[in-house]
Amino acid sequence: MEGENTTTTTNNESDEINYPFENVREKVFNGSIPIKFVVSEEDKSKIPNSIDYELAFYYNIPRCSYFPIHKTEIEEYFISRNVVENGDNIWYSYKDIPLKWHYPVGLLYDIYVNSDDLLPWEITVHFSNYPNNKLINIKDLDTLKDSYLTTLKESDYMRYGNANRVMCLSLDDQSTLWNSLCNLNFKNFWNINSKLLIDTPWSNISARLYINDNVIQERFANISEENTTLKDLIVSWCQEVFTEEEINNNIDNYKFILHGINISIDTPLLWLGQYLSYPDNWLHIIIKQKSS
Repeated sequence: MEGENTTTTTNNESDEINYPFENVREKVFNGSIPIKFVVSEEDKSKIPNSIDYELAFYYNIPRCSYFPIHKTEIEEYFISRNVVENGDNIWYSYKDIPLKWHYPVGLLYDIYVNSDDLLPWEITVHFSNYPNNKLINIKDLDTLKDSYLTTLKESDYMRYGNANRVMCLSLDDQSTLWNSLCNLNFKNFWNINSKLLIDTPWSNISARLYINDNVIQERFANISEENTTLKDLIVSWCQEVFTEEEINNNIDNYKFILHGINISIDTPLLWLGQYLSYPDNWLHIIIKQKSS
């Protein structure tokens, strides 16, 4: 397919973890989503010469990456086909929903796409009418880097009660961490990020639950290595959504998605934090009701 890159590992909701634990982090880091980028009808209508064929760019993007990191490849494809002169105002949408550029691509996919939707994921690319009322404007990649480091500090503070581990990273370490995320170099990334995660005990869990267009983030200090599970977190945080009785009796009606994987609610919470956190060191867990 034209414009496709060579990343091949894809996590879907049917995947099961069947490899040694020490490889889990790398498998998650390298997971990707095949995406079909199509130009918006509004921008397409502005092209001087009418196009009577489908204009689409196929590209694999790592689940843990962010759309702005891949801006150059995407805009160059459409610039080369005279769709637009530059991508200064580029933004993306799915089913008319503007996609937040500071969310990891895999998180966006898990929030908006149902398991029965077919890949590749079709994303609309816009080059005009930036939705300033819905998206913060991004000036350059440094804006995303600053956003990433801020989110990293927030997760550090949530786990330990302070952000000292991130604040004490040297500028070289910060650059290595960011560049290795952009370049999908797990070894270099983990050499730095391990300094932020390996210390225990944690005083809290860095987690966010996404349900019905809401994001739930609270303190949850009742964390231990073996006894505290995802179920405990859900019961604690989602009392307005679930009762413990409903969790016990109707749990099969819901799915709990992390990196495209259906997670058992009996999974130890600390294990999830240590092995399945995103590169911003947050657990981004989506709760969806299963289709009837």
